[in-house]
Amino acid sequence: MKNLPFAEAEPGASAVELLLSLALKWGQDDGVDLARTLARVTSEPARVLGASLGAHAASAGRLIEGGVADLCVLDPSHTWPVTRESLLSQGKHTPFDFTATGTALPGRVRLTVLAGGVSHEAPAS
Repeated sequence: MKNLPFAEAEPGASAVELLLSLALKWGQDDGVDLARTLARVTSEPARVLGASLGAHAASAGRLIEGGVADLCVLDPSHTWPVTRESLLSQGKHTPFDFTATGTALPGRVRLTVLAGGVSHEAPAS
């Protein structure tokens, strides 16, 4: 249902897989350093959500001994164009398709670990 033309497809747009790259682009464009940029999408939301995270509240958005290992390994120097072909999610509709402008986004997630186990590993490129 996500591969239909936009007007016929189920609601929703590919955005989560773009979050890190869009945050990095914002940081670069606004002169925000990498640590602060990453905090905006990791530790700061976890702090705001606080107790609502339940058992994971103590380690959410942070790496601590004995905490839940939720993390991603990224290549901040890698750039990639956002096109229908480059998106991994089922939905290929996104307001961030920069095909017409040739804009490439910075950073690419290479590995995602969720609760201590690998949940995503990018193919070698």
